[in-house]
Amino acid sequence: MPDRDTDHASTVDVDLDPDSVLDLDADLQELQRSLPAGVWERRVARGQQLAAVAKQIEARIAAGESERQAIREEAPQDKVSTWVGRLRRYRMGGPSRLISRRPQPRPVVKVTPEVRSAVRVICTLNPEMRSPGVREQLGKLGHVLSPAVVKRVMKAEGFARTGRGPDRVHTEPLALAGGHLLLAVEEEEGAVAALVRDLEAALETLPPPEGEPWDDRANRDDHGRFLSAYNTGQERGEAEVGPKFRSVEELRANKDLPAMRTANSSHASLHRKALTLTLLPVVTESTRWESLSRWQGKHLSDLVGIAYQSSTIDKFLRELKYAGVSNVMQASVAGFWLGNEELLAGPLAGCALVYADVSVKPLWTRFYSRSAKVATLGGRVMPATSTLFLHHGCGTPVLYRSWSGQVSMRQEVVGLLKTYESLAGEGMARRLVVMDREAHAAGLFKELREAGWDFIVPLRSQSVGPKAKFSAVTDWVAFGTSGDAVCGGRLELNDSHARHEPLDVRVVGRRRHRTGKVAWFATQLDRADFPDDVVLDTYFARWPLQELVFRDGKGRVGLDAQHGYGKQKTVNVAVVDGIEKTTARQRRLDEKLRGLRERRTALEEQAVDQQAAISRVESRADMMKAALDRAVDTDTMASRGAQNSAAGLRAFERWQDTHQPLLDKVHAEAKACDQAITKAEASRARAEDRLEKLSRRREVWTIDIELDQLMTGFKLTFMNLCGVLLGRYFDGAKLELDTLIRGVLTLPGERATTGKTETIRIWRQPRDRKLMPLVAAACERITARKLRRGGRVLHFEVVDRPDP
Repeated sequence: MPDRDTDHASTVDVDLDPDSVLDLDADLQELQRSLPAGVWERRVARGQQLAAVAKQIEARIAAGESERQAIREEAPQDKVSTWVGRLRRYRMGGPSRLISRRPQPRPVVKVTPEVRSAVRVICTLNPEMRSPGVREQLGKLGHVLSPAVVKRVMKAEGFARTGRGPDRVHTEPLALAGGHLLLAVEEEEGAVAALVRDLEAALETLPPPEGEPWDDRANRDDHGRFLSAYNTGQERGEAEVGPKFRSVEELRANKDLPAMRTANSSHASLHRKALTLTLLPVVTESTRWESLSRWQGKHLSDLVGIAYQSSTIDKFLRELKYAGVSNVMQASVAGFWLGNEELLAGPLAGCALVYADVSVKPLWTRFYSRSAKVATLGGRVMPATSTLFLHHGCGTPVLYRSWSGQVSMRQEVVGLLKTYESLAGEGMARRLVVMDREAHAAGLFKELREAGWDFIVPLRSQSVGPKAKFSAVTDWVAFGTSGDAVCGGRLELNDSHARHEPLDVRVVGRRRHRTGKVAWFATQLDRADFPDDVVLDTYFARWPLQELVFRDGKGRVGLDAQHGYGKQKTVNVAVVDGIEKTTARQRRLDEKLRGLRERRTALEEQAVDQQAAISRVESRADMMKAALDRAVDTDTMASRGAQNSAAGLRAFERWQDTHQPLLDKVHAEAKACDQAITKAEASRARAEDRLEKLSRRREVWTIDIELDQLMTGFKLTFMNLCGVLLGRYFDGAKLELDTLIRGVLTLPGERATTGKTETIRIWRQPRDRKLMPLVAAACERITARKLRRGGRVLHFEVVDRPDP
């Protein structure tokens, strides 16, 4: 709808008075100085045009017409109510009051490094200058910032003056006082800060756009208001999906990446938003940031200082997605939490242990997409994404990588292990990887051996059957206290990719005392340094250190939640390969059918010839039998003719005994040939149906994983910070993450700040007799660390809730 001050409906042909002098008040004079010359001239011309119409309306009113009738006569295109206000302003101040006083929209100024450098220089040269003076100096340099932004930059650069005395105490309630225990761990560890530094370095190197980027601030008038062209629909992209589901690869091409807000935000702003996503499980029970728009979102300010709206966080994540920094986040999370490898003690002393496994997240969509088998849904095959995780020997998830659809651990784990080595340092320790039965492959064992990795992997049952080539098998000895037994030996495994190069590997067997079943495990560890029972103990420690961590993270943290639904259509390589194989099978079946039908025709001709010969012999035999019957009746059996008939009959019978089985054999072979033809035709029909089905699936949708990998990095950071909190300050208490969040991190309290100290008081919950002593001890330990935040020393204490 056109604006009432700038619409073209009132463009009435009137005589403008070029000699009229406008009486500009102070506000208009200030506005004239702030507007470009062309914009001011257009506003003045518009005001004079409206004044001419108002003058004619006033003349009609003076002639006796009503105000409403005069307005309808002189400005029929406008609303009467619009001109009532204009006439009121015209009568009060003349034509100058009809000039639009809307300020010129300020250009979007980002807090760039140049702005921060200017603030440092101004504040260093003028130590007593307050934020208004700093803002004025920045304006002279061409940097127009709001007062709030100037104060925030000065505070971030260490030049803020609070004016608060050192002994004055300021108290404020905290709905999530317990969450500051985790923030104290972050102050000590700096995991989020390190992540933000790596993201900043990546955002500073974003490439400029190759083509003309889409400007989302275009199509506005002089007042900064949107024009109708702004609402023009964007290109749909893929025909089957809407704009919301366009792939990030397609959207990224239309973005000016270095101009994004996230790429120009200050370090403090990036840190707050990264901290928001890390602490999201503490603020809300939902795994989606959209829940920040509900009542839980107001508690976010207790932890990060600003109660961000979900739209702000959504834009932040989208711009990180466009920037393509998920690989940077993976390397940052892994590099920080790996640090110096924690070598194991006990039987595995000197080893760096990692656990590898694949987690599958289902995606509910009607589009034919890359799929995987989802174990949590009973092995259902459906669209999904797969993530390969590496967990440290203490159970800490440190490295991950995602794919759309199914991923083969045998093909991808070696590459992830190489990434692990590049981050942890090559050759620093003996390394051992433990994987489940999915990694059973002789080729993978060879690659791990060549890369210098030891491994423990359970073997599939078909490889340890009756034909398995075991050697040097030891006697069974007791394992544990449940009655199980363990033995060791060697096994020759066939390599499907190198049949002539079998792999001789050490194996360890475990026999269950209840069922007597034996499970075998392949390993590269030396028997002298790592006995059989140590190998089994190391493998079965995988469940609490990896599987249990997965299950714990799937609840409140939402480690199994899928983020991002963008799709991109690609060639389905598996289907193309299936089409080629099915087509080749069709050709083989056609050749087989042609041969079978030719053979069936030949057998039919052979059977006809043999049946005709047998019929002729039977006819002659019947004639001889009749002759013998007449000889018996006439008592002439001794005649020469009767004897010849008897001899011929015996010869015919012998011939029949020989050729009748041959005919039966021909009939049997013809019947078998008919069955083979029927079977081959059925196979060809199935191949034809499969080919028709595959031809419709030559292309498949690939699911975007960029946003999902970003969120996984924040979730793993939260889980690792919780692990440090429990291990260092809660005496290593075995608490589930949901219990830790509900019972500790969401405890209410208050914050008392002075010029030198910040005290977090957590209200004691008398009914929780199990966790409260742990929380009180943790507060004492953290206070003893004398951590500092914002220049103040942190104190934590558990106190009784004061009376209201």
